[in-house]
Amino acid sequence: MNKKFQLFISSTYLDLKEERSKILHSVLSHGSFIPMGMELFPATDDKPWDHIESVISSSDFYLLVVGGRYGSLTEEGLSYTEKEYQFAKSLGIPIMALIRGQIEKLPVEKKDTIEEKMQLLNGFKEVLQNSHQCKFWNSDTELINEVLLGINHFSKSELAVGWVRANELLTPSEALKIKNENEELKRKIESLSKTPVFSVKGIASGDQLTSIHYSYLHPTRGILTSKRDASWDEIISFLGPKLFAGKYDLQFKNLVEKLLFHLGRSKSFKIYELDRSTDKIKMQMLSLGLISEVGKVPLKGGGFSPLWELTPYGKNYVAKLTAEKSNDTVLNKIDIHP
Repeated sequence: MNKKFQLFISSTYLDLKEERSKILHSVLSHGSFIPMGMELFPATDDKPWDHIESVISSSDFYLLVVGGRYGSLTEEGLSYTEKEYQFAKSLGIPIMALIRGQIEKLPVEKKDTIEEKMQLLNGFKEVLQNSHQCKFWNSDTELINEVLLGINHFSKSELAVGWVRANELLTPSEALKIKNENEELKRKIESLSKTPVFSVKGIASGDQLTSIHYSYLHPTRGILTSKRDASWDEIISFLGPKLFAGKYDLQFKNLVEKLLFHLGRSKSFKIYELDRSTDKIKMQMLSLGLISEVGKVPLKGGGFSPLWELTPYGKNYVAKLTAEKSNDTVLNKIDIHP
């Protein structure tokens, strides 16, 4: 579906008349935008500002070009350009601001010479620079290049509604069919979050016990080995909440070390080897459909490490496993009616 976006072009007029003409030509040549500006407004009985508000409200994007003049003032003491900007910003319309640099090099007729107007212009530019990633231009070529870069970025945005040809719109029956298909997909996704993506039959889980083997460095006896026993649900209930956000291999190993402390291991001696047990727990959770590799992170010494995170099913499993259980006997005795 070919979509076109409405672009409102805002600036002072007389000092930027030539620049506006070149912008209009460039925007039209792009093919994806419908430019709107004061030179394109029809002659109507509407009050000027009412018409401007209406056009800005229907626009997808707002292009603001600031030259060397602040512009004529409204009753509120703002220039029409700044008033247009404030209105577009209040609507949440994406804004591109292009500011003329080297004002001192402009001819007198293209820049303010009255101190009050110069201060208002500088204040407006300060507001823009504090609110947006402004671009600066010193020639028509630079201005048009920035406009084209900006509208290329806008055209890839998913923020705007845009316009399409009437013959490209979906019929009511087509829209209903897509809606029903989306609802069915949502139900399937919801179902997937409650069941593992493959069979876990025959894989140890739940209250079945396993041993976490490790070695540690004793100050006088050297390297010693030990173990801690725990059920798989006990291991998962400890590690799971910390895997809602991705963890790379070293972080996963650190979590297993904290698990050992949780299971009663003394912190007096430094862990020497825990890799095999860490890998066993990781592979078990992977086999149970609780975690998956969601990406890779670069390592300081070079190479990459997998990033592990709970699957939708894993998140559902951990949430139910760690949730506080209700006491039905107690609840039945409580009168919840006022």
